[in-house]
Amino acid sequence: VQEFAIVEHGNAGPATSNHARAKVAHALNHVREPMGPVYLTLNGMPRHRRGPQATASVHIDIGGDAICAHATAPTLRAAIDLMHDRLRDQLEQRADRRRARRRGRN
Repeated sequence: VQEFAIVEHGNAGPATSNHARAKVAHALNHVREPMGPVYLTLNGMPRHRRGPQATASVHIDIGGDAICAHATAPTLRAAIDLMHDRLRDQLEQRADRRRARRRGRN
């Protein structure tokens, strides 16, 4: 069971936190290396300017590699979904790099 530390600001409530936790857990589902705790920050505070008003970020140590994904969107749920996509992309790129290094050793 992965440990999560979630910091919420603004209108980030339990349902939003659960959505973020589920999305990140899904992205980490195929990671087979030791992981530190997952640090999630959800910020649904309105800004006093135009443009996106919500941010979501995740930070995690996987096998000694710091993995971070951040997203900004008009709604917190959209920011979480975009953060998930970015985290998944980073995990795929990391796996590709690790496979390439292993092939280079053989």
